[in-house]
Amino acid sequence: MIKRFFLILYFSTAVLSVAIAQRYPFRSYNLEDGLPQSTVTSIHQDSKGYIWIGTLAGISRFDGKSFVNFSTNDGLLNVSVTALAEDNFSTIWIGTENGVSKFVNGKFKNFTEKDGIGRGRVWAICRGMDSSLFLATSDGGVTVIKGNKISSLTTKDGLISNFVQSIYYDSTNHHLWIGTEDGLSRYDGKTFVNYSTKDGLPHNVIKAITSDESGAMWFGTKGGGLSRLRRGKFTNFNSKDGLLDSVIYSLETDKLGNLWIGTKEGISKFNKGIFTSIRPGQGIESKIILAIKRDREDNLWFGTFEGGISMLASEKFLGYNKETGLIGNSVYSICEDKKGNMWFGTPEGLSRLSGTEFIHYTTADGLISNSILCVIEDSKGTVWIGTDNGVSLFANDRIVTNGIQGALVGEEVQTIYEDTDKNIWFGTKNSGVGMFDGKKIKMFTKKDGLPDDEIYSIVEDRYGQLWIGTLNNGLSRWNGVDFKNYLDPEGNIKKIYSLNEDSNGNIWIATYNGGVAKFKDGAFTFYKEDQGLSNNVCYFTIEDDQKNIWIGTNNGLNKFDGKKFTVFTVQSGLLSNEMITNAAYKDSKGNLWFGTVKGVTRYDPKLDYPNVIPPPVYITDITVKSDTNKHVVLHDDISLSHTENYLIFSWIGLSFKSTENILYQYKLEGVDIDWQNTASTTIQYTSIQPNDYVFQVRARNADGVWSTQTASVAFTVNPAFWNTWWFRAILILFAGGIIYGIYLFKTYQIKQRSLELERVVKERTQELEVEKNKSDALLLNILPAQLVVELKEKGYTKPREYKMVSILFTDFKGFTNISATLPAEKLVNELNDLFKMFDSIIERYGLEKLKTIGDSYMIGGGLPLESDDHAVRIVMAAMQMHNYVNERNKESAIKWQMRAGVHSGNVVAGVVGTKKFTYDIWGDTVNIASRMESSCQPGRVNISAYTFDLVREFFECEYRGKVDAKGKGEIDMYFVKGLKPGMTEEFMLNLKMNVFS
Repeated sequence: MIKRFFLILYFSTAVLSVAIAQRYPFRSYNLEDGLPQSTVTSIHQDSKGYIWIGTLAGISRFDGKSFVNFSTNDGLLNVSVTALAEDNFSTIWIGTENGVSKFVNGKFKNFTEKDGIGRGRVWAICRGMDSSLFLATSDGGVTVIKGNKISSLTTKDGLISNFVQSIYYDSTNHHLWIGTEDGLSRYDGKTFVNYSTKDGLPHNVIKAITSDESGAMWFGTKGGGLSRLRRGKFTNFNSKDGLLDSVIYSLETDKLGNLWIGTKEGISKFNKGIFTSIRPGQGIESKIILAIKRDREDNLWFGTFEGGISMLASEKFLGYNKETGLIGNSVYSICEDKKGNMWFGTPEGLSRLSGTEFIHYTTADGLISNSILCVIEDSKGTVWIGTDNGVSLFANDRIVTNGIQGALVGEEVQTIYEDTDKNIWFGTKNSGVGMFDGKKIKMFTKKDGLPDDEIYSIVEDRYGQLWIGTLNNGLSRWNGVDFKNYLDPEGNIKKIYSLNEDSNGNIWIATYNGGVAKFKDGAFTFYKEDQGLSNNVCYFTIEDDQKNIWIGTNNGLNKFDGKKFTVFTVQSGLLSNEMITNAAYKDSKGNLWFGTVKGVTRYDPKLDYPNVIPPPVYITDITVKSDTNKHVVLHDDISLSHTENYLIFSWIGLSFKSTENILYQYKLEGVDIDWQNTASTTIQYTSIQPNDYVFQVRARNADGVWSTQTASVAFTVNPAFWNTWWFRAILILFAGGIIYGIYLFKTYQIKQRSLELERVVKERTQELEVEKNKSDALLLNILPAQLVVELKEKGYTKPREYKMVSILFTDFKGFTNISATLPAEKLVNELNDLFKMFDSIIERYGLEKLKTIGDSYMIGGGLPLESDDHAVRIVMAAMQMHNYVNERNKESAIKWQMRAGVHSGNVVAGVVGTKKFTYDIWGDTVNIASRMESSCQPGRVNISAYTFDLVREFFECEYRGKVDAKGKGEIDMYFVKGLKPGMTEEFMLNLKMNVFS
């Protein structure tokens, strides 16, 4: 039993109890941040998303990063500002102590009593029915501005008092509520209904008015507390009910149904009949809350007297520190006992949070040391307290100090863990690991296989194996028999601060300067700053109920959802960016607790609502980088000179909930191909070339919601004047003028000589042109026109294969005998007459003359221009040649007998020769065509079966037998008898024209 090994000393627990106050995660802004003055009287968010702030030294526009301030120097009527509002035209109206200003297009226009504004200070402004603006004035009732018309509502109209301090438009019932020094008025556009203390109000001075989702009206009074009007009955609340103070300056509701009340002593929050108070020291900078405003992201803004402006983004992070009741600020260890009490170990002692108060324990109450390094409750309900001087226990509401036979006396116990077998394990600074089985303690050190004796963390996995993190030599696993040690090659896990197993069985390892590692199945996965971690010095990891891994670092808290890191800092509501080793705990409600050097922060996931509002984004400036840094006025059609090509673009995305986690993407069209990521709000481009450009930017809030619209600006960088078209045109004209002048001068001097030279040149040119035309004509007689063009352009022609052409051969029977009897000149003249007519016929039918050899005349159809009717045209030409010969024979002494043979098929055509060009064709089709001619009877046209298949639709043919073609066997032959009925020569010519037109 424990009694055998513990020297028990019981101490009376006359401990100190302290009433607690939570610290809320306000983010405050004051003069040091750019605010013009520390008293904030009014707050408004405009339609663009900017926050406008009224102070006693002017107004300020806030974008989450910087303040732009305006005062009388900028045209504001008065620096003492008490009200802000916006009309339907996005004009900002500013109420001051002697009138109102409106701000539109960067300029102020002022209105005073002379213009019809009610006398005195403008305490409040609201937008109401029919787009009217209502101004609460201190001595002139309610001023109504509608368009260009200004009128008033006063006691003469039924208003209860002309000293109006608050005003509110109930858009549901279309009532205007007016709070005055003498009671309350309700105006429906026609008549007034007035209320005072006689009707149930607790006080007649009404400083603030709002309504809730149920339709109830709420009124804050000056000294009478809070009043609710519901179903015609007033219900009043004051300090006896829990209200912080009865002087109320401001009211606002949130989306959770809370009513926020700004009082003279701080903030009260009312929900379901319960008041919660927030005083200075709990995060707010001043106790007097003059204004409260809820923005579109549900952030609450609080304007204070001499404390600047504070924003409360949410209550998901709440803190406790020494100022709010904790015994010390540095929280080393956290645990929850079975009764729901929270325990916090600090260097100054132990704090127990029980209900609504802290109970503190120190050495005066029996602790062995005030430096509490770790705290756990075991399965029996005993709280084990590890200190820098051994272990103390808390049982039966008593502190028990022990000495386990010297094993842990004086030892710095840095971690305590209970395994599933109810053994208690201790990690020490110098003596390795101790295991207490309820009877005795056994120590394990390097001698037993541990890699190091300085132990910071112990955790048991789902298989019952114990994992031990050492400070100097990595990770060790105890399986009940021996140790197995792990260290990655780069030494990232050499110094381990904390271990934790997640719901998937991964062991998460928080290291010193090695980031965080995930270990499973013998493999490490590391996450560092390069992957989005806020710092490589990691103090702890813990998993929440949504399976996110939270990582505490030396520079903020990280939430990892398996894909991306979300970073939380003091700006998000943490008490400090510096976490503490092993100081993380998940309580029975699913809340996470994080220990920092400035207190402990509780995270409530139930209050962590994603921000679904797309952040608007605006381009705020374009700066031309130079000695003077010229700022470009943003408008359409921005035009820059060629020297203004070093540009700095500035922009802002308006998301106030977590400004440090806003991400941007930008792109300069014409320069950037894809969107570029950045967390910055500026980017610079150098050496931008003359062109038209569009710069675009969009924003993403901390919860990953992107802007619905990008911000963009178009601009042009103009070329230097000497690179413009008009300058070049002027230069050309100028140079041309000089040249022309020189030309005139020279021509004047040598006019006669030039005229003579021109005549000679002209004659020579004409001669050359004639020769050239002759040469071209000669070449065209030798080669097809298409090949002439190709030959002149390239100096050569490419051979070409034709899949289907028709070849015609003609000759004259008995030519040898005739040539032997005729004189040479006569013979040539005869052939010339015949072939000239043949040339005319084939030109008529669009055929190509290939060659003549003696009396043989060879033509081709379907080359060099391919066509589908080549066979028809070539047969038609052959018939026309016969007709011509027959007609000629009637008058000529020499009776020529012509034979014609046609075959259709494929050939290869090309130009051969270099000095004397010849266009020729090759292939079996040529040989078979020649065979058709030699097998033909005089006066007939003999065609092959291949050609017959192509012309049978147009010509009457008769089969005449077969002929043997070398290498092709026997080929059928047909005589062409003539055109079929209905087929005329004109029809055939039109067919040819249709094909080639």
